[in-house]
Amino acid sequence: MKKIKIGLWLIVVGLIALVIYQNREFIFIQHHFGVNLFVTSYQTPELPNIVILVIFFVVGFLAAYIPGLAARFRSNKTIKALNKQVSASNEKISALEREINVLKQPVTAPTPPAPEPVEPASAVEETVEDPATATETGADSK
Repeated sequence: MKKIKIGLWLIVVGLIALVIYQNREFIFIQHHFGVNLFVTSYQTPELPNIVILVIFFVVGFLAAYIPGLAARFRSNKTIKALNKQVSASNEKISALEREINVLKQPVTAPTPPAPEPVEPASAVEETVEDPATATETGADSK
């Protein structure tokens, strides 16, 4: 594809060169170009017609490009705003999908908390000393 583009550009440049060559008498004739604004007037020095044609081509190109440039800036601003809106919508969609996934999980009955192990009553009695015997043993040791 790149070679085809280069070939097409060479053909276009060749055709332009052919037109210039065939019309070289007209293109290289020198003329004055004057502008009369009724208040003041301006006249260029003698210029070949090709220079005048190139000047008009550049001015016409800029006259067509500048309004398009303003429209392009407006389009870029609109595109940025729409991209922000799309990203916000995508975030909202992903949040809703997460919520749906949570709601789709199977509901399980809540399990009651495990009961604490209860020690037998006889074990409790053995570990607690009788206060009456505690004082007697304490009195005997003194």
